[in-house]
Amino acid sequence: MPISNAWHSLSTESAPKAAGVYELGNSNSAVIYIGRAGDLSERIAAHASAPSNTCIGRNATKFRYEQTIANVSRERELFEEYKKSHGGSIPQCNTQDPSS
Repeated sequence: MPISNAWHSLSTESAPKAAGVYELGNSNSAVIYIGRAGDLSERIAAHASAPSNTCIGRNATKFRYEQTIANVSRERELFEEYKKSHGGSIPQCNTQDPSS
């Protein structure tokens, strides 16, 4: 099951200080990055300040997250779901697949 929580603005909102998984989206709400973090707040803030010459800096405008301590297995699950619905490809700003 994909993350079902609402999208939040990457430039104005923050995530909680908690472990979890997250997706970054572009202006069309298409998922461009899937990740996990021990501290969602820190990780989302780092993405929000990504340089404009990076994939995330150029494309990410929003995020959604799910708090979970099982973030490694949940990230793998999100990747598998994404690949199933996108012909085996991974999100454009991810450089590797944690499932492999």
